[in-house]
Amino acid sequence: MTPCIDLDELVSLGNALDWDVEQRLSHILSCEACKTKIRELETLHEVMSEEVAPRAGFPRDVLDALPTEKRSKSKAASPVITLVNTLLASMTCFFAVVLASSGAPGVETGMPLLFVALIAGATTFVWNTVKTPVVL
Repeated sequence: MTPCIDLDELVSLGNALDWDVEQRLSHILSCEACKTKIRELETLHEVMSEEVAPRAGFPRDVLDALPTEKRSKSKAASPVITLVNTLLASMTCFFAVVLASSGAPGVETGMPLLFVALIAGATTFVWNTVKTPVVL
């Protein structure tokens, strides 16, 4: 004899049958199309519940099939380009300092400009002296 269905399963069944349990169950038991669908779902459930071990080497094959990152071997900037970029950054910083300390109208905008110029100069210097560019 099959044991009784527990309360949680009854609630799920009632919800699934839109709480018209007797009429819907009666239909399911008499309708060949519904019986066929239930058997197919039962078979699918059994197949999906089986524990299947992957073949030997499967994890390695999956990892090998993933695309690898292309690592570009970038060349360090030439010393001339590094020098020119550093001089440009330095001149920008100098101009920003002169502008900020000149007391000219609009000096309030000089401090942010100085800050931006210093950051740009430092970034340019570091970027050009490091052999491998830093990925941000």
